[in-house]
Formats: sequence, C-alpha cells, structure tokens
Amino acid sequence: MATNTSYPNGVPYTLYYNRYSICSIMMRWLVDIRGQPKDEASRMDIGLKEINIFKEEQFSEWYLCEVNPNGQVPVLGSDVAFEFPMSQTTSISEYIAARYPELLPAEHAAKIHEMVHKMHEMNFFTLSFKGSPKLASGFADAALSRLADKTISKRYRKALEYKLEILQRDKVKALEPEKTQAEIDKAKSYLDEAASLLDPNSGPWLFGQKRPTELDAHLVVMIARLTDVDRGLIVPQSLKEYSKKAMAEPSWLAVMEGRTTMYDRSGSKS
Repeated sequence: MATNTSYPNGVPYTLYYNRYSICSIMMRWLVDIRGQPKDEASRMDIGLKEINIFKEEQFSEWYLCEVNPNGQVPVLGSDVAFEFPMSQTTSISEYIAARYPELLPAEHAAKIHEMVHKMHEMNFFTLSFKGSPKLASGFADAALSRLADKTISKRYRKALEYKLEILQRDKVKALEPEKTQAEIDKAKSYLDEAASLLDPNSGPWLFGQKRPTELDAHLVVMIARLTDVDRGLIVPQSLKEYSKKAMAEPSWLAVMEGRTTMYDRSGSKS
C-alpha cells in the first residue's frame, strides 16, 4: 500500500475531466473543497487531465481501452492505488469523501449517501438538452464512423461496439418528450427534498453545516446546470438563494473561471 513516506505530497491520482461535463464539475469542485485528510496515509495528490470531448478524445482507442470503456468523464486514475481507473461519479465522490472527513459529517453520512445516489439516478443528458435529437444521434455517428474503419485493432473495435451500446441506451432515445418530462418531474421532486435539508439559521450549507459537504458539491452544480439551460423554474427559491451564495465562493470561482456549465451557452470556449 502507498504510504505518505513513499509519496510526501500524497498518493498520486489523475482526475480526467471536461470543463463542461456536469459530473466533471462536481468532482472538480469536490476536490477543491475537500479540506484536510483523515490521516497522512489518506492524503491524495490529485492532478488534472482534461479530455476534449468536443474533439471526440473520449472515442480514442487509448481512452476507451485504458481509461474508461464507457467513454465518459470524470474518471479517477492512479497507477499506485488502482489496477484500473475508477469511472463512476458516485464511486469517485465516495472514495474522496472517505479520505476527507470534512466532506462527510458522521451524523449526516447516511443521508448524504442516499441523496448523492438518488441524484445520479437522473439522466443529466436529458435534463441538459432540449429536443436535440441530432446532437444525440451525432454521438452514435462518431462511434459508427470509427467502426467503419477496417484497419482498427480488435480491442478498439470491441470497445467502440460497447460504447455504441452505452450511447444508444443513455443518449439516443433520451430526448423523447415523455422521457424528458419524466426526468424534469424527478428533478423537481429531488430538489424539493434537498431544500428540506437547508438550515440557514445554523449554517449556509446543507444540514446547517459551516462548510460544504460531499452533497453540496453535487447539488450546487446540478442547480447551476438547470439554471444554465433555462430549467430554473423547478428550483425552489431557498435553493436558488443557497446556490447563489455558493457560487460566490472563491473555490467555485476558481473552478469555473467565469464559465457557465454549458459549452454552447458560455462566453469562453477556450
């Protein structure tokens, strides 16, 4: 096992992300607000590597075969800690929170776990894009065009076929009107429950905490995304006020660098 003696700055990790991926933003901010580790052996030295999804780097053989067969971000990798990178947002979040206890107050840990998982049962693609079937089918076309190349390796072909299955399941049919409405209804119900966790008389964060928890890192980003795609009407006023304060935090400003959460709505595309 890696020790602090072996790695004085912490065990090395790489967070693969994209600056406009909602789950990537969640993990970027979680990393930034994580606080102090529970002990030196738990300290994580997390480097960042951006994957340009607009140039389809997530479809590359390297990424599909060596980083994430789902071809998605975020991913947490480490040559020291893992045999293969960790690719589920909830797993990454829990892994970090387990090592940084300020993110997971013991008295609220069960509720935080429940609410993080409940959030990620929603389809953020459906919530983020309004009636864009060409966008959804374009992802599948990117996989199909590569599969048409008869010179690709067997492992790459197998990876692309799997990626195509993921796309057809999660994106191609995800923007149908009835599915969109179902996700909106689910999000509204979720946000109403999340609003009940506020206790502003005790503290500015969920559960009245004085500093953000693991759940705050997910919730603020979700609210920002819904606002950016003009779905802010489903966000309770109390959560709007809560998120406005959160987005004024130096840590949020450092991660976002003036961007919105959506590429096609941002003034900065660099």
